[in-house]
Amino acid sequence: MEVFLQLIGWHRLAIPSSLRLFVNGDITLFNCGENVQRFLNEHKLHLARIKNIFFTKITPESIGGLIGLLLTIDNISDGEITIYGFHPLESIVKSFMSSFAKMKSTKIKIVQFELNESSVINLKGNVVITPILINKEKEKITENSIQQDYIINEINVNNKLILKHNNNNKDSDNINSNIYNNINNNHNNNNEVNLIVEDNKMCENIFTEQIYSNNMLKKRKLEKSLMDTTNDTDSLIMNNIKQTIVEEKKKEFQCICYLIECPQTPGKFYPEKAKKLNIPSGKYYGILKSGKSITINNRTIHPEEVCDKNIDGRKALIIDLENENDINDLINHLKNKETLYLKNLEYIFHLSNENIINNKIYKDFFLGLKNVKNVKCNLSNDSLKVCPFISSSSLNNFLSKLLPNIFLKYKADTPIYDLPYEISINEHNENDKEKEQRYNNFNNNGDMQKVLVNNIDVDHQKKEQNNTFCNNNFNINDKQQDQNNTICNNNFNINDKQQEPNCSYLIFNPLTKFILHPYHKIDICLSETISDLYPDIFNTSKISNILKENEELLKHFQKFNETQFNKMLSYPCFYFLGTGCSMPSTFRNVSGIILSIQKNFSIILDFGEGSLYQLYWMSTSWINFCSIIKSFRCEPFITFILTFFISHQVNHINESYGIKVENKKIGSIVYSADTRPCENVKKFSKNCDILIHEATFDDELLGEAINKKHSTTKEAIDISLEVQCKTLILTHFSQRYPKVPKINMECSSEMQEILNKTIYSFDYMNIPLNLINELPRYFTILLNLLEKTF
Repeated sequence: MEVFLQLIGWHRLAIPSSLRLFVNGDITLFNCGENVQRFLNEHKLHLARIKNIFFTKITPESIGGLIGLLLTIDNISDGEITIYGFHPLESIVKSFMSSFAKMKSTKIKIVQFELNESSVINLKGNVVITPILINKEKEKITENSIQQDYIINEINVNNKLILKHNNNNKDSDNINSNIYNNINNNHNNNNEVNLIVEDNKMCENIFTEQIYSNNMLKKRKLEKSLMDTTNDTDSLIMNNIKQTIVEEKKKEFQCICYLIECPQTPGKFYPEKAKKLNIPSGKYYGILKSGKSITINNRTIHPEEVCDKNIDGRKALIIDLENENDINDLINHLKNKETLYLKNLEYIFHLSNENIINNKIYKDFFLGLKNVKNVKCNLSNDSLKVCPFISSSSLNNFLSKLLPNIFLKYKADTPIYDLPYEISINEHNENDKEKEQRYNNFNNNGDMQKVLVNNIDVDHQKKEQNNTFCNNNFNINDKQQDQNNTICNNNFNINDKQQEPNCSYLIFNPLTKFILHPYHKIDICLSETISDLYPDIFNTSKISNILKENEELLKHFQKFNETQFNKMLSYPCFYFLGTGCSMPSTFRNVSGIILSIQKNFSIILDFGEGSLYQLYWMSTSWINFCSIIKSFRCEPFITFILTFFISHQVNHINESYGIKVENKKIGSIVYSADTRPCENVKKFSKNCDILIHEATFDDELLGEAINKKHSTTKEAIDISLEVQCKTLILTHFSQRYPKVPKINMECSSEMQEILNKTIYSFDYMNIPLNLINELPRYFTILLNLLEKTF
């Protein structure tokens, strides 16, 4: 039996910190953030074998990919999955499953750990998982504590009572924010008091506070009966508090750590000893190897007479703390049960953020443990150095060589912005302008075909050089270990009992395997790791030959890059983050579209799972996005007038809507979203400038389109003909067409006319609106070239 852990997630903007435990064919996941499903699919890591999912905490970062993963598994498997975590995991999963995420085949079991209850999970092969719950004190909100927290002044404005308090206490900010939120949500109810709550510190960040507060109290209503009480503001608030919030605010535990323990490795069996004892070969040998005694001729023979002593199973710790206050609690807990947690400990996987793992107490304790490998699994403070999705990136690399200003490519120095804090984006923008200019200057003086072929050949050579280290397993004692795979200068020896504590954390690339059982196979295997920032999975020699044979087609792209680059405006534009349908494929992520109208104003039309990574991978759009967030935080009121912003119901599942946006800068834009052809889309897109319509299936799959309430390519084109839109953009393609959508070019002259106004969307695509009338002809040429190439 083989047991190993594999690094799956390492970065919050790609795949958040997560691990995959393999036990004799069954898979257990630790955390399931966004893009986990797509990453496992990309690297063929058997979704159907997932039997258990453990969560270290319940946050969008750790749980964001769960529902999408369950829906995909439900389509391919009819087994059972057990999900482990803590409150409110069960209510979250059930709320999704009772609405749009109904399970048809897969059975879902949810286990919520409780404090003071011992829980041990036994997996196949006697592998044991023990949750470590860090106990938290419960904080009780009482009348006295709130009286101390609030200093309230009364101001009357337009017959509305404004409550203003000057306390900077964070918990009081949360309480105030909730009162503000509740009151404004119900201001039209005649039976409720209409109040405005304003906080000096909270004014400019009221939006952020409401969204990101992790300790929000339940919404409460101020009943009309309170109006009959005294006008004294303190009394008004305290009467409401007495009625509604004399209750426990349960902090309990915010995170769970896990101990994984493997069974013993049987000692070596010696056949010659068995023969001396006249033990017949066959089943008796197997019984003795398994550690059981046998009786032959009234004589009992024990395993130790023919076998070496069994070796205790090795252990691994998975640690993911929420804040630094948990460090001492965790360390004390581990020390109190040192034999259970620290004896025979092989690996510690640190999923916590930089502030925690660099805390002196934390670092001194864990890096001070001898014979333990401390693996850092969270690199969210660094820009991405490895591309997790090699297929889509390979296609994007190819397309960006044809039209570099339309298909945006990731730049390795793209900064990571920590948005909850004050950031200075202008400094980054100045530096990026020069880099972007160098990146966008596309060798206009040379021959286009030579540039493309040379670039592809160079990329291929780089790929071969970067991949040479991945051919063999990682040798623990090898002093020539490749530093690209582990940013650590420590040499460690598994069996060296005199080994000194590590001075720093070990860092490995994604898909590294940490073998835990059997004992004699314990190792760190790099044979499957990914390491390329710009991977290339295509046959480069074939592509080079095709490009040479289609030099005339390449000249069109050369002309566009030479003539249109200077005309291209940054705003307004579309960013197509994902162009696939409900499940991500290797080449297309699920739907994601941003309409960027001006420097400080964008509209998200769609934002499926994984769109944040897609946005970050389009480096320029990510920097623009962060600029918008900063300007929003500093300037809460943005003056921008939309003539129309209309959502209209479409023919898909319940509560499905399309969108129409209209403004003099952008004209009229209609996004159909997921839908069958319907009257509302036709009504609102009549004579529009741009119609973005889904085209999930080709014309041969009309029946499936009807059953799943989607549209075919021809149906989308027919609608554009009927409404007389100026430009049609097709998106939301099925996984059946991963690289190039299937388009029937043999059609009537009328149909050909609309095809000449059609853009076929790809991931990482940037469409400047001032060139939108020029682009369709280049996309027709692009499809022609792609069909020959792939």
